[in-house]
Amino acid sequence: MAARTRGQILDLVHEHTGRTKAVVEAAACNDALKMAQMKHAFRDAQTTASDYGITAAATYVTVNPSTTIVGIVSGRIIETSGSRNKILRFKTRNWWDEHVINPEDNMKGWPEYALHQKPYVFLDRPADSGLSLRLRLNLEAIFTSVGSTGISTCVCPIYVLDKFVEYYTTAQVFQSIRSWDSYAAWMRKALGPKWDTTGEPGGELLQAIQADSILDTALDIRADEPMPSVGGVAVENVIEGHDDLGNTRWWK
Repeated sequence: MAARTRGQILDLVHEHTGRTKAVVEAAACNDALKMAQMKHAFRDAQTTASDYGITAAATYVTVNPSTTIVGIVSGRIIETSGSRNKILRFKTRNWWDEHVINPEDNMKGWPEYALHQKPYVFLDRPADSGLSLRLRLNLEAIFTSVGSTGISTCVCPIYVLDKFVEYYTTAQVFQSIRSWDSYAAWMRKALGPKWDTTGEPGGELLQAIQADSILDTALDIRADEPMPSVGGVAVENVIEGHDDLGNTRWWK
């Protein structure tokens, strides 16, 4: 089943509330996406890995995509014309001010730590020549019109969040008409009972976060030597021309 469009979500909101509040609805749909992304880096909002060249001896790189960066999912320093690479660890401003202070004072080399302060990624030391910064970004997702696709027919940009957007927007409409009991009930459905006290996600937002994580379980499946004690499924390789043709492996 495809994710709902903004128009389909708002049709359901109108059914739930019996009201049409265009201004509130427009803001709430995008607010719901923003709130969700502040709790989880959903795969639909992540970019493919992109490389940014680092000028020799530079202590920062300008990263300025067309869409607002919500967060950086991962970073690496790579050889621009080679195969070596290493993880770049991002730190908070407080850590940076305590441990790095002035990157230009450190020995030139491969950066170990970084600080993101848009539109820059600051490096903990002047960089060697021939290096690039490889980033996977979590970008802001909103409902918008693209080309001939109007905003009402825009599909929810994060597949697993369309139901959360519906519940959250319904709650905001009830709040706008001062229907407090209905507002509280729909907020619990959207965010769970602990959101207001601890900020812990629950309800439909938690379901979406879990679904987004479950969809990555294929990364944990691997072929290995038989290990009956741990369970699993025995699979015979019947792919003609494969180096492992005719052998049976346990998938666990």
